[in-house]
Amino acid sequence: MFSKQQKKGYILSCLYLIVIWCFFLSQSRFPSLWVRSITWINTPIVDTIAFDLLVNHTDGESKYIEILISFINWWYSNWKGMTFGILFAVGIMTLLRYVDTLKIPKNRAFLSIFWVLQWSAFWLCANCATPIGKSFLKSGISPIVSVNTIIASPSFNLVGIWLMFDIFPKNIVLAKLWFYILVLCIFVPLIFWKEVKKQSIACYTPPSEELFYKEFLRSFLFIVKKTLPWMFVAGILWVAIVAFIPSSILESLEVNILNILLVSLISFLLPVPMFFDLVFSGMIYNTRTPEIYSIILFCNLGVFSIYPLLVLRQDISIRKLLYLSSIFVLWTPCLAYILTL
Repeated sequence: MFSKQQKKGYILSCLYLIVIWCFFLSQSRFPSLWVRSITWINTPIVDTIAFDLLVNHTDGESKYIEILISFINWWYSNWKGMTFGILFAVGIMTLLRYVDTLKIPKNRAFLSIFWVLQWSAFWLCANCATPIGKSFLKSGISPIVSVNTIIASPSFNLVGIWLMFDIFPKNIVLAKLWFYILVLCIFVPLIFWKEVKKQSIACYTPPSEELFYKEFLRSFLFIVKKTLPWMFVAGILWVAIVAFIPSSILESLEVNILNILLVSLISFLLPVPMFFDLVFSGMIYNTRTPEIYSIILFCNLGVFSIYPLLVLRQDISIRKLLYLSSIFVLWTPCLAYILTL
């Protein structure tokens, strides 16, 4: 049974989550996704792995300045989604502090709310959903749920699925969706099954009697500390790498096993914004680039990235995360090869 203080914190947490979720979807996510879904063919990719331009490049600038400007533009393309991801993660972590997480599977009323929280992340890219996955982990929720939330969020966005069928042939889209269903329902549970009990016991804390604002502040400081620095590390690392690899190189890239694996690895780890994966791979698909590369980009871009890897490795075995990564890096080229036969 909830105490009076727990009930108050629980209700305030739910109200907070509803308000920021509705505000974000109505003022930012829905308008942005809708515009890009109907104008994707004319959507400019202005800077390495970003859509939006805050700072212009100039002729003759050094590589260091180019990387810095590209990073600023990458951050500018992501800041709304990432801000929401952090704030929503704080709300989830605060909410879960007022309940006994070990009893969630037995509580049908709360379980229904919990699945709504998971579904809410489906309007985010993998980068923005990472803080939400982190909040699940630190609240004692299964690592399977955390990882699946991050993967499913960009992969099963309803507007994104509609756009997939508009850009790619039906057989390629269906193959990708079925592959991700297998990953979410079979591979992720198999890989992280042994982590479930250990994680829930390690993270479990008794339901809180603290005032809502104190729990909220504690959760906010934790999420920001554990996710924001790694966001900057991931962004600047991959902006630096991509700055030396122009996308036009794919047109002349020879099709062999080494190059295929290299494209698969880089595309899997790139922390790209929402819909960048669809727009970029769609543009590549309509060029002279070998079809296998565009399909690999379509299947791997934006699904997980180095950012979730850096954040989740603090709580989950790096070996298990590498197992998960290998499924995408090794099996998506096989899928792409079959689709090009």
